[in-house]
Amino acid sequence: MTRNISTLRLVILFVYIAVPVYVLAWGAGLFTYPDYQAFFLRAKGSADAEIPVRIYYRPDGQMRQFDSEHSVSARIFLHADDYSLTGGTIKSGGKAIRRARAEFGKLKESGIDTIEITDFSINGRGFSAADSGAVILHDLELSDSKKDSAVLKVTGSNPYIETRHSVNFPRKDLVSGVCAGLLSFILFLITVRVPVLRRLAGLESARKQ
Repeated sequence: MTRNISTLRLVILFVYIAVPVYVLAWGAGLFTYPDYQAFFLRAKGSADAEIPVRIYYRPDGQMRQFDSEHSVSARIFLHADDYSLTGGTIKSGGKAIRRARAEFGKLKESGIDTIEITDFSINGRGFSAADSGAVILHDLELSDSKKDSAVLKVTGSNPYIETRHSVNFPRKDLVSGVCAGLLSFILFLITVRVPVLRRLAGLESARKQ
């Protein structure tokens, strides 16, 4: 009977430790994604022109294709001698973004033969336009790769750059759950092994029965 009571107390102690750990992890956003995620694009063109940019995104578990409902419009004034920055906010609704695409409108019509991209990022994660393993280029061809940028030749009327992989960390909830469980177990072991903490937890009296 004493052993059963001790086991029960250990289980209750672990629950008392684990619950606050999971609550704090949830409050810190370790199990969820932001409702709003910012995107940034920094580029320059072979000529000065203001062009529209449309960011498409696919929330996890909602869709297999891009659509206009899940997109954000922006504009960028490309300069031939300096980089310009544009950005906006994606309303992801707390879901992971599976893929994203940046479409550039009217590049050909604006007389732009090449566009140099130095930054394309979503929620702080950057995707290099020079890395074929990270992005898909459509109606764009890598012309030159520099240290911090990629020069892309415009080859068609529908140029865009698309991420090959998930923008957000996949299965974040599962990984966070495992990490919170391991942290709870470590704190549990410390409490059981440290005499002062063991007495405070009421385990010392159980051993003496």
